[in-house]
Amino acid sequence: MITAIYKAGAEHTAVSLPLQKDDPFYTVEGIRSHVPHFYEKNAYVMEQAGTLTFGGDFGEKEKK
Repeated sequence: MITAIYKAGAEHTAVSLPLQKDDPFYTVEGIRSHVPHFYEKNAYVMEQAGTLTFGGDFGEKEKK
């Protein structure tokens, strides 16, 4: 059921169950190679310009 949900989301289509053994989404490797990767790391904090503020510090530097 879970792999069918992944397949339906990745392909934007209805999925018939059960998945067949030759379906790319039948294996973990197939799922990994066919689903989109939305949150791949492409920058480091060290490379970011400016300053970082956290929680209660937000806006405090502007007031001073």
